[in-house]
Amino acid sequence: MSRFNTVALVLMLLGTGVAHATEDSPQAALDRLVAALKKGDLVAAYQQLTGDARAFIDKELAPMKRRMGLDDSAQAIDIVKSLQAQLSGDARATGMFQTVGAEVLKIKTTGDTARAEVKFGPKDEPKKIVFVFAHKNDMWSISGFDLTKARSASNEAAAIATLRNVVSAQAQFQATGIADANQNGVGEYGTFGELSGAAKVRGNALLNPPVLSTAFRHVKNGIVTRGGYHFHIFLVDGNGAPVGEEAGLDKVDAKGAELVWCCYAWPIEYGKTGKRTFFVNQMGDVLTVHHARYTGAKGPAGNAAFAKTGKGRIDGDTALAGTSNDGLAWKFLR
Repeated sequence: MSRFNTVALVLMLLGTGVAHATEDSPQAALDRLVAALKKGDLVAAYQQLTGDARAFIDKELAPMKRRMGLDDSAQAIDIVKSLQAQLSGDARATGMFQTVGAEVLKIKTTGDTARAEVKFGPKDEPKKIVFVFAHKNDMWSISGFDLTKARSASNEAAAIATLRNVVSAQAQFQATGIADANQNGVGEYGTFGELSGAAKVRGNALLNPPVLSTAFRHVKNGIVTRGGYHFHIFLVDGNGAPVGEEAGLDKVDAKGAELVWCCYAWPIEYGKTGKRTFFVNQMGDVLTVHHARYTGAKGPAGNAAFAKTGKGRIDGDTALAGTSNDGLAWKFLR
């Protein structure tokens, strides 16, 4: 199924549940796309697109040339034809084209342009994409896509997966005992630099092999940035207060670092690269809050998701229902 993953975002969004219009309209343009997909006719589906929509698909198709054995002169339509030929005997692909469901939530028309918001995917975690239409020569065509919501959802899912990966990496790192600044035989939790092998472990050499990928070696001001999100790990000082990686390992309390750590993830640009902010610590539960406060350089303080009763510490209980240090309603990720 991987051969058509690059066009799945658009050419497989619609399959069922689209009502037919009696005259040409944005809805009718969607109907034509659906009809082509149900027949397994990717060429006809591609031809429903114009302008920026076709340019988007062209860009997505370009990397498929080599995988399909096409030469560099192959144009987008040639790639679509080749893809269709390869999928023609694939019953799984045909079934997916025919059964993927979608629901048109609303269509707004303004003059010769229109926008349709479409929901698709599983009911428990639906995704949305906005189709942009243009009216020319008495016909509507799909002229573009607003992928902000789809990208935001994808970034959020990736951020959650990253935090869970960090939980696993921290457990492995602590279990090795490679970080043992007080030399009491009990391992301590680490920073991105230590976990990824980018920086020497306190009191020891570089971790080899690392427990986090090399993508986490690019730490700036204590923060790793990837997939539309910023990530920040905190350890503790002797008073249980948070110590960010940028503060330096000399401020980390060895005894406290044997027991606690936490990490936050927040969007690079709220509303575009993501909306939710996430938190995880040594307990492994992911908490989340949805607020525009956390965006870009304005990330959570180390104690943001902890109870006010902890007096700024991160070695106590996390907070729910607005009782946190930042006053926001953190909740468990469902």
